[in-house]
Amino acid sequence: MSFFESFEFSLILVIIFLLGSTFLIKKFIKTSKTFYIFSMIKTTRFNPILEKFTFLGKFLDFMAYVGLILGFGVFGADYLFARNQKSKLKRISIIVLCFFVLYFLFQFLLSPLFASNPSTAQFSFWFPVVFGIFGLAGFTLFSLAVNAFDIILKIFLGKKACPGVAPLIPGVQIPNVPIVVPFIAWIPLFLILIIHEGFHGIQARREKIKVKSTGLLLAGLFPIGAFVEPDENQLKHKSKLAQLRVFANGATSNMFSIFAMLALALLLVPILTPMQNELISARINAVDSVIISDVSETTEFCGDTYSNSAFNNLEKGMQIRSVNSVPVHSIVEVQTQIAEVRQNNQELVLGVQSVSNELSEKKLTPNPLGRYGFSMEEKLNPGFVFSEDYFWKAAFLNAIYTIINWFVILSLLIAIVNFLPMDPFDGGKMARIIYLPYLSFLNLPPKQTEKFFQRFILWLVLVLFFLNALPLFL
Repeated sequence: MSFFESFEFSLILVIIFLLGSTFLIKKFIKTSKTFYIFSMIKTTRFNPILEKFTFLGKFLDFMAYVGLILGFGVFGADYLFARNQKSKLKRISIIVLCFFVLYFLFQFLLSPLFASNPSTAQFSFWFPVVFGIFGLAGFTLFSLAVNAFDIILKIFLGKKACPGVAPLIPGVQIPNVPIVVPFIAWIPLFLILIIHEGFHGIQARREKIKVKSTGLLLAGLFPIGAFVEPDENQLKHKSKLAQLRVFANGATSNMFSIFAMLALALLLVPILTPMQNELISARINAVDSVIISDVSETTEFCGDTYSNSAFNNLEKGMQIRSVNSVPVHSIVEVQTQIAEVRQNNQELVLGVQSVSNELSEKKLTPNPLGRYGFSMEEKLNPGFVFSEDYFWKAAFLNAIYTIINWFVILSLLIAIVNFLPMDPFDGGKMARIIYLPYLSFLNLPPKQTEKFFQRFILWLVLVLFFLNALPLFL
């Protein structure tokens, strides 16, 4: 690889672009502060919009309470609804009910993500338990601890581990990180930041707290942060519950917006399906056959090696004719059938035709990563020409699906991270209020208890972040 193809050269180009665009912003846009490649834009122009959304009223409070329970598990439920109950039985009942609701919510929505990851599969029993007791705050710390343990173990064994934390820059490949966030993800990221900070401001106005300004933090032309600046003095003099509602509704709005985006996606189905069917039909007509382009003996992931069942079963150049007796004519059809096989926990049976035109069936089983170890390519019919609008329609659909997909993923990630129980995250502000009543055993004044808790969590998170980031530099 030449220098002009390297990560370092790409990084130099990015820095030059950021410096140039920051200069243009400073020159033509009124900014509050500019520091090298970073600019801060503050305004009061959007304050009237925040005011209009206060009509949501009690629904905003409901969102905040849901967020506090999801964020802090039984501690959140106890703080909100149980600790002031006169009957101990009622308090215990509320706590137990909350635990089981969160436990099964995790099992239903998130457990497949962790069960399919060999690095975390051995701890799969504990993830829903931790989530039920401590919510997203404890779940995130536990996940970091599990990943730190896996990283340390692999380093001692001389294996290459994957980082547990990494910068998220759409369009930029971070070294040693197996996932690349596409450049177009800047669009959902910008929307997510606006939603997050906007709901902080909306809840602040519902609590009759003045919002001094709203704004963006830019790296060059790219938004890397948004903020709402409430009157801190007014906020401090509000009740603890009012403060919690303001702090909680940022991350909670990101979680609720996932359902809003999925609902929007369902509404778009009748509009986009005809175009998608047209593209699929054109592709099927264009494709002569689906060819095995490569077969791998093993798959490596985060320092571990897994055998592939395709090896010694499939050969490069074979044609895929069917998947579990269903005829296929394109890669999309093959992938659709394989997804159905996985969903129904079936064995994958490929009907293939060898280079010598012999037909046979090959039975494959997925490795712990869910992979079979073969890749495909399409052989087009000679002389077939796609219509002029095929490629822009395909690009349009791909952009829509990519934006929706990354909106859901990034919304969940930003919500989870913001419940970390340390400053400067929202979770740190909420944790100081929620956990304080449970730390009376320290026999310290409230202010000292709060400081002790903050320092303990700060050092814990810093150590976990350091261990999780180690693979970025090794």
